[in-house]
Amino acid sequence: MKHWILPLLAAALLPAFAHGVRAQQILLDDMPELPAQDASVAPAERLAQSAVPRMDWTAAAPMAEEHADGLPVLLPLRPVVPQGAETEGYRVQGQFGEARFVLFLPRKAEGAELELTTLSSINLLPEQSKIRVEVNGTTIGTVIPDNFDALGTDALAIPGSALKPGRNVVTLRFQQVHRVFCGPDAAFDLWTDVLLSQSGIKVAPSDFGADAFGFLAAVAAQLGRGQPLVVAASRGSGDVASMAAAMARVESLFEGLPPDMRITDPYAVATVPPALARVTLLPEEFSPPDLPQFRRGGDGALVLVANAAHPEQVARVMLGAVGDGNPANPVPLLQPGVPRSLADLGAGRLVGQGNYIRETVRFQLPWDWLVLSAQRAELRLDYGFDRDLPKGALLLVKINDATVHLLPLDEDDKAGQRVETLRIPFAANMLDPGVNQLTFEALVPGDAPDEACAPRSTPIFEIFDTTTVEIPTAPSMSVARLDMVLDALSPESVRLSEAAADALPLGLLPRLASVFVGHGAKAPGAASLTIGVPSDLSTLGGTILGDATSTLQEAMLIAPHPEEKELDAWAKVDNGRWWRAFYDTDKIGTALRAFRDRLAAIWRGPQSELDAWLDGRAADAMLLQPDLDRPGDIWLILRPNLAPEKLVASLIDGGGRLDVPRGQVSLFTPDAGWQSWHSSKRRLKLHEPLTLDNARRVVGNYASLAPPLFIVPMLALSLVSAILAMGVMIITRRRKK
Repeated sequence: MKHWILPLLAAALLPAFAHGVRAQQILLDDMPELPAQDASVAPAERLAQSAVPRMDWTAAAPMAEEHADGLPVLLPLRPVVPQGAETEGYRVQGQFGEARFVLFLPRKAEGAELELTTLSSINLLPEQSKIRVEVNGTTIGTVIPDNFDALGTDALAIPGSALKPGRNVVTLRFQQVHRVFCGPDAAFDLWTDVLLSQSGIKVAPSDFGADAFGFLAAVAAQLGRGQPLVVAASRGSGDVASMAAAMARVESLFEGLPPDMRITDPYAVATVPPALARVTLLPEEFSPPDLPQFRRGGDGALVLVANAAHPEQVARVMLGAVGDGNPANPVPLLQPGVPRSLADLGAGRLVGQGNYIRETVRFQLPWDWLVLSAQRAELRLDYGFDRDLPKGALLLVKINDATVHLLPLDEDDKAGQRVETLRIPFAANMLDPGVNQLTFEALVPGDAPDEACAPRSTPIFEIFDTTTVEIPTAPSMSVARLDMVLDALSPESVRLSEAAADALPLGLLPRLASVFVGHGAKAPGAASLTIGVPSDLSTLGGTILGDATSTLQEAMLIAPHPEEKELDAWAKVDNGRWWRAFYDTDKIGTALRAFRDRLAAIWRGPQSELDAWLDGRAADAMLLQPDLDRPGDIWLILRPNLAPEKLVASLIDGGGRLDVPRGQVSLFTPDAGWQSWHSSKRRLKLHEPLTLDNARRVVGNYASLAPPLFIVPMLALSLVSAILAMGVMIITRRRKK
């Protein structure tokens, strides 16, 4: 063996013994004799040119000693829909609620038990509260939420026929009753936390087979312990960039919040405690032809060995075993011009129970549907409500969280029956292309409010599935916006900038790319997302940013510190005397600025300038559409030290909330979510010929979005009309003389 290899191996092994960790066991064949080295070649280059040891491709060994101690491994519950960045616990709040979780099993489990660890609010009345547990649609039992002072675990036996290898769905249905009060306010004091890291099914270490089911279950168990999925890549960023799309599709199988992925060197020391699963990427020249394969590492981990040059093979193996996954809440498309019922939208009959109720129906409008002018949509509501509801009970009908109608639920002559269809018109410009929400929100006072709610066997209200929504047709038009581009992204269209590749964790790329699995064909046009860091802002040009680059960088690098203004106790004294304003220069200046801003808003529309909008704002991340000439190219700028969980969760669940990124610039903070700015330079794009039938609506959209296009011709027409009128008047007077 050459003289320089021994010091190299000693230097590599010394940190492992110094820190008390065990080096990863690697099975090597006898190393061949190295050829003579050219003295002119640097040692680092010599090492790269040397022969690479081969892995021992024997059959997968049984679980190593580290995992063969007989202790069972917990396969945890994973939320189907992420609840913010929370991965340790999941909270269900209110009197009635439902939570769905996914559970991965390595094989069919006979005689398994589902353990549920919970902590509930002291306000719960356990005698009337319960949690019904279902596994793959089969009810397996009921749990009483009576753990108030500390966490408690309940175990329910699962019939063998209810479980299957791979993906299983666990549904928890909550009924929670306040022990003292009754009413909408009391409903917010009711909650139960499910501790995910201690809830699930325990299996023996030997149950993890060397296959896709075993690998997914091992990864899920490892994530439940708070450990990331480790990917050993010999070429670092090159391997990750080429495999990002395939990794994203595998990450999407876990649903909820995508797993944290950590990219490491193949020869890094083993972790303590030992990993349950990891991925090893081999370069093309050293990859056997039968990859990918599942192998057992020397530390007992189940290792997915893959060829870095053929990432599609990994996705094919994993998706072939468990399928593409099930979308948690697919949003149906509502075709304008045709009445669509709740049954058509997949919502069915809505039943409201409790004292505070919020039932939401989501639907999606085409991206080329755009109504900015005054047109009317209509909801035809078929509903009914229970008898003897307390006085003051109300049902609010909302479109995108704006109330369009208020219905009393305390009218005795209508109670207990199906009410005649109610027609509720509303402004069509309350709707947006993309995802919209129709919400029914009920507030029912307690009867009596200072006593526990009496059990009610019948629902408070019912919204029948014959309720229809009719949206007016619109010319095929679109305007540049971030959410439309996000909906058109695919995992292949997400990349890292050069600066971001050096400053951000490499595992962030596939994690963010997994958000867009299943997208790509929903919105028209090509789209790409570049993940960058604040230094990239100086390299961006385009029609939107202009001179605001420095302001954007300040928003990313400087946290806002709002100044506390001193209150003037005499400010409102004699406020009614209007002439006082002429003696106060500050008030004169404020009034002039307000008048100027109003004139500018009439000219450019309600949008403000970007510099003015950014004043005093800060962000941990921002989405940008820098150039309206290339609206499909957007950037996501991140702080290098950002914890990405809340950001990723906000992008995943964007269809379920209203604060999704819109406009041309959108700032994100974990507390405030997304705040968006719309440019006055946006351009309307007409995707169909202009005809007499659509001309009025096309002009209405242009006049609403770009007032100058409407104001200038009107002013010119008024000026010409005035000149003609004055000419006619002068000529008429001369003739009279």
